[in-house]
Amino acid sequence: MFRSKATRKSDKVKKKRWRRRVLAVILLVVTTITAVLLLSPAPFIELAATRVLAAQGLVPASLRVERADWRVFIVHDLVLGSGPDLSIGELRLDYVLSELVLGRVRKITLDDVRVLAKVLDDQTAPATAPILSFGVLDQLVSHIALGTGP
Repeated sequence: MFRSKATRKSDKVKKKRWRRRVLAVILLVVTTITAVLLLSPAPFIELAATRVLAAQGLVPASLRVERADWRVFIVHDLVLGSGPDLSIGELRLDYVLSELVLGRVRKITLDDVRVLAKVLDDQTAPATAPILSFGVLDQLVSHIALGTGP
């Protein structure tokens, strides 16, 4: 079957239009996702933070991210453990983005910090357990004391 030049040109134009539309839709989706992540990153950060804490054995954990931008990160109501073993009313990290990438933070501010510690008597403490227990924080405290990472 032979098609005229005009028909072939018309088909090429339709294909180009179709490609442009697909690219426009993809660009729109990517732009929307980027805007959502940049303008309201709190739910994504909360999810990631609770997963990281769970991976460290610090469960249950809950927190509420109030602000996360290029200069400051503010968390409210950070709670670890069922006691809770640790609760922080406000955790604020002030940083410069270039330093944060290198693992440095300019200032850490903690407000309304509460740590629950239990003194274990000899009958309830196994031979290797500490006499002072911080609940879910025990593993973290032992890593800090030994100078090893969790």
